[in-house]
Amino acid sequence: MTRHIRFPRAFTLVEALMAMSITVVAGGAILFGMASTVDITDDSLQRTIARGIAEQLMEEMAGCFYYEPGGSPTQYPLGPAGSEVSGASRQLFDDIGDFHALTQQPPRDSYGMMLGQENGTGGLRQEAFRVRDGYFDNWRTTVNVYYVSSSTPGTPLAAGQTSNYRLVQVHVYVDQPEGATRELALLSRVFAYVPLPS
Repeated sequence: MTRHIRFPRAFTLVEALMAMSITVVAGGAILFGMASTVDITDDSLQRTIARGIAEQLMEEMAGCFYYEPGGSPTQYPLGPAGSEVSGASRQLFDDIGDFHALTQQPPRDSYGMMLGQENGTGGLRQEAFRVRDGYFDNWRTTVNVYYVSSSTPGTPLAAGQTSNYRLVQVHVYVDQPEGATRELALLSRVFAYVPLPS
């Protein structure tokens, strides 16, 4: 009696190559999805940080006088006096108009220390609590202060015109490696001067 041994059917080379191709395509789709998720998460993180930077700068301005003590609420042009400019420091800025046309790259606190490195009193944080060196090198903050009317507070008045209302805009940008500039945050607020009753 002859006995035949049956071997289980194996994959052919073509079937094995097809299975590998399907696995590679599926793996590529998963990796592409993960890369997109990482990009979206990084963008969200940058926008959240930028919003915090803009809010911090806006609150700094809100703590200042509306106009230079001894000056006029309708002074023109806006900007810091020569005696208020001290390198990268804003410590001498005492009114909202001083912040007009302020641009800093990388962003700095009022003492002139780079954000993420400062301790809030003009010194450095402990090393373990600092952001990595160079993190904000491509980031830029810009502040513009405009006179506006009460009826159209979002539209700056023509040069030379003044009012008792000022629109403050804080922009936070990042310069991309390919040379493009991307705006991460824009914060706007209108400040009004209300004269004391006589």
